[in-house]
Amino acid sequence: MRRILLLTFSAFLLGFYSCVNDGDTFVIYDVEDEFNLRMSEILMEDSRGLSMTIETIDGFSCEEVVVDAYHATVGDRLDIYIDGIGIPNDCQAGDLQATKDIDVGTYPEGSYTLAVTIRESVFNIGHLEVSPFNYKIDFSGELNGLVIPHVNLLKIPNGAIWGRISYDDSDSAVLSEKLQSELSTLNAQPLFLEIGRYTNMEVNSSGQMVWDEIADYDNTYSFAFTLNEEGLSQLPSIIEEFRGENDTLFNYQLQLFTYKGATL
Repeated sequence: MRRILLLTFSAFLLGFYSCVNDGDTFVIYDVEDEFNLRMSEILMEDSRGLSMTIETIDGFSCEEVVVDAYHATVGDRLDIYIDGIGIPNDCQAGDLQATKDIDVGTYPEGSYTLAVTIRESVFNIGHLEVSPFNYKIDFSGELNGLVIPHVNLLKIPNGAIWGRISYDDSDSAVLSEKLQSELSTLNAQPLFLEIGRYTNMEVNSSGQMVWDEIADYDNTYSFAFTLNEEGLSQLPSIIEEFRGENDTLFNYQLQLFTYKGATL
């Protein structure tokens, strides 16, 4: 989105924007949306953290494009600084977006000031709200140079395991039933996730999981269950046995995640 931005300061990086100097006031034209800001939850054994991914909106033809970004946390304020993009001379427009993942740390429940500064000249100030159930970004005014595709990130519930089995052969559909049977031995209970955005997928209005990473198979069975601590401790061996029984019989992919950050 293009918009006109009025800033007052003594110095400005000329050349990045078209501007007119009127004393100490710069009228800056064509502040274009340049970056996406995406949240993701970092799941760990005993805690949860938050990651911010800075992603270019424009694509490039090479993978060597670098997003120069970092963060600073002081008290209840989180600052994210995006200093620019490093683009090789021979890199052209293309389909590859450059990204930078920033682990911003652990945030207990509460309200935090969130400031995003782009190239030391474009400023966005809002809030990060952390509850037992979600992380939510709230900017009261218009964003400048920045797009936040999902302002609300739901937390994975305690005790949750979730994932998918992907396959091409219709005969492999029995795998979903076999997996459910195996998980039932751990007293796994079906989990109905709230509609919204999670770290690696989204639950749509029909209750279906839509994954960020597209599986290279024709069919996908997605699932979510809850397990107690005993069941969770036995889960790795159950999955290992499942793979041992089925890997040579079927062409499939199993991905399973736990609320403690394990990927099985």
